[in-house]
Parts: sequence; structure tokens; C-alpha cells
Amino acid sequence: MAYSYSHLDSHSFDYENESDAVMLWVWGLGNWPTLIGCEIPYRSLLPKSVEGMLVACRAISMDNDAHYQLRMQRDMQRLGEVAGVAAALAVQNKTTPRRIDVGDLQQKLCGTGALSNPAGGYHCETWKPGKLFAKKLARPLAGESASALRMIAASSIAADNAPARLESGDPGERFSAAVALALAGSPAAFPELLRCVEERRNVKTGGPAHRQIEAWQFAVALLGIAGRKEAIPQIEKILADKTADLRALTLAVRALGRIGARSSAAAIAKLLKRKDIPSTVALQVSCSGFPPVTEDALWKLELAAAESLHALGADRRDLVEKYFDDPRGYVRRCARWLADKLAPGKPGIGRKDTAAGAGMIE
Repeated sequence: MAYSYSHLDSHSFDYENESDAVMLWVWGLGNWPTLIGCEIPYRSLLPKSVEGMLVACRAISMDNDAHYQLRMQRDMQRLGEVAGVAAALAVQNKTTPRRIDVGDLQQKLCGTGALSNPAGGYHCETWKPGKLFAKKLARPLAGESASALRMIAASSIAADNAPARLESGDPGERFSAAVALALAGSPAAFPELLRCVEERRNVKTGGPAHRQIEAWQFAVALLGIAGRKEAIPQIEKILADKTADLRALTLAVRALGRIGARSSAAAIAKLLKRKDIPSTVALQVSCSGFPPVTEDALWKLELAAAESLHALGADRRDLVEKYFDDPRGYVRRCARWLADKLAPGKPGIGRKDTAAGAGMIE
């Protein structure tokens, strides 16, 4: 019913609390400003089990990650156009929006210029900007976001000569090569990533400066995603490091939960007893001339700890329940989402699920 493109316009800085796909796209591939796009299906406007309703706003059916791209003003205007035309067709045909002939809807949208190429089923290239992300892959995508990222990375390794760059004398070169190899699933990456953590290497991730982090912190995330048990001692040291910031502590907590050694629960519990955790963070300023808003973000670390401890066999629902009555609505929402996820019979930690409740704050 429509086309859409943008960069991954998340206003978050805390990608440690995003899905794997978003974190790896921004920190791993440096692609925050890269244009991405999609076709929008009509069914995304139709709520399940509710007849006679069209949802023509940011509440359409899409997951949290997709929302970062499909939320621009022009997208909302196009959704409104589609909903208006669909509603008119439903009234004219004495039916509901779910039962209209979508072909008729597409024909009318083609007449307004909203769609193109009816002969090709309205699939076309004309809506795509010149710099839209495109990567020739070795095989078709299977539909899983993490697999797609792995395939994107794998398709770049030969062109970027990543195995050779892993032997470079430049620490930045070695790190970027290790990231590419890690995203592609190559075990050759992990010794270099572990050295990066041990040395607290003074290197940044790729992409625009305001979306970069210390390379060693991202290395912690990659080691956790890969479940590398040899990294546990170094990651646990971070939890006792008084110079580690909130992001580093959160990444370490999440990595230990993913690696899954139950002995790590003690290190996380000890961290939670600290009274000196640096928890004040500044939020994004989107309008010039205004000072940044700061908040106490300890809640992010404590929710991450509750999730990881759950994966390690320790029940700390108290860390979650304390935020049920927090004055900040987004904090209450995240706490209740996590409480539901950690309820008996629910699966343990899984960053693939994290996108549903996190991207915890803009």
C-alpha cells in the first residue's frame, strides 16, 4: 500500500538495551545514518479481532526495530491517505476495511501517485533513494534479523580482507576486522576481542561520532552474544571497576547472563550492593538552544541485572517490582514488560526478545 525509507532513526544512545539487530547495525556495522527502506503491507493497518477499524499512525503493526525506520512524518501522511481511501471503499461497498478488494485500493493509490508499477504488482525501484542500503548476499535471507546481519557481515569479509587486517599493527584495524569476523560467526575474531577488553583499548566503534562507543565495551557485547566462557574473568572484573560507566556495567551484566555460568550471579549480586554506581545520564537534545535533560538511569542496570540473574537461576523479581510505581511511565512500562517475561513458564534471557520492551528510553 505504500513505500518508506529512512535511516535507523532511534533517538536512543543506550544500544546496550536494544535488540541484537539494532545494536549490531549501529555499533558493529556503523550504519546508524545508512538509509534503509521497505514496502508497507495493507494488513499492518488492520487490528486483529476488531472490525471496522483502521490504525493510521505509529501504532500500526510493526515491531520495535521497524519503528525506528517507519515513523517519519511523510510515512504518517501516507498512512492517512491509505486509510482514508480504504474507508471510502468500505463504505461504498457496504463492507469492512478488512474485506475490501485490496486490488481496488492499490489501483486508486496508483492514481494518486502513492504507488507505481501496477504491471509488476506495485513492486518498483522508483521510490528508493540513490543511497538506499543494498548488499548482494550469497543466498536469500531466511527472514531472521540476526541471520541477515551475519550474512551482511559475511559478504563483506572477503572484500574488506578482514582475516589479513586481523594481523595489522593498527589496533583500530584489528578491532574492525574482529568485529566483521565475529558478526559473520568466525571464531578467529574472539581472541582479538578479548585482548581488546583486557587492554581497555582506546579505539572507537564505527559510524558517526555521536553513535560511537569505546571498542572494548562493544567487544564485551560480542563476547556475550557468542557465549565465550573464556571471557568471564575479564567481564566480571568490569563489575568491580569503579571507573566503569553505566553502559559498561550494563553490557557486562548482559554478557554474563548470556554466557550462562551460574557462578557469575555472585559478581552481579555484589555489583548491586555498590552505592557508587555512576547512574546519571543525559538524554538526547533534538532542538538546539535547550540544555540536555538528565535522569537517574539506575533502573536500566537493575532491570538488566534481574534479567541476567533470572537466566543464571537467581530470582530477583524485587529489582523489577520496585519500578512498578515509578513516576516515569516508560520505566513502569519496561518493568511490567520484564516482569511478564520473567514470569514462571516464560523463557529466560534472550536479546532477540529485548526489542519488545527496551530501546528503553529515547
